[in-house]
Amino acid sequence: MIKIDFNKKLDYEVYDDFYNFKIAGVDFGARILKDHPDITIKNYKKYIDEYYKNNKDILEKNKKEFINCLTTIGC
Repeated sequence: MIKIDFNKKLDYEVYDDFYNFKIAGVDFGARILKDHPDITIKNYKKYIDEYYKNNKDILEKNKKEFINCLTTIGC
């Protein structure tokens, strides 16, 4: 059985590490802002908390679909 959990603390760390990170012509912060235009360094923890709360159903659905896909291919 495959178990996948969400980890908001890790999401905080990833945002903090990448919001202002650019390398080899890739701007990670710009990509984050493209998908989440309202997130800032001042509000990212609250933003992530609200995102999890407001998107709980779709996150759970996507998690189940991902687990089913992994199970189907035998990982």
